[in-house]
Amino acid sequence: RIDADFAVAAIGLCRSSARHIAEELWADGDFVLQALAVDPSAFRCAAWELRLDRGFVLRAVRAHGRVVEHVAPELQIDADILCAALRSDTQALKQLTLESRSDP
Repeated sequence: RIDADFAVAAIGLCRSSARHIAEELWADGDFVLQALAVDPSAFRCAAWELRLDRGFVLRAVRAHGRVVEHVAPELQIDADILCAALRSDTQALKQLTLESRSDP
């Protein structure tokens, strides 16, 4: 088994280390949430299934609003997700595309 604690520590020391972590860890929601605590941009490495999972995405954006930049495009226009992201971080929507921000 890959040591998740070691992987999280590595991400905290060097963001680029995230791309060298086994895919199985990026498919583990608990691991991804731990990784977000040290580097919210690590969400871009999460398994696509997690990035599509509305419930998981809500948990992630509630903790770290800026991860909304890396969720599946169809969830970037979900009102609940956008509100949760903004409650977490008022700058969370800054990087989203104009198209995503202008959808009702």
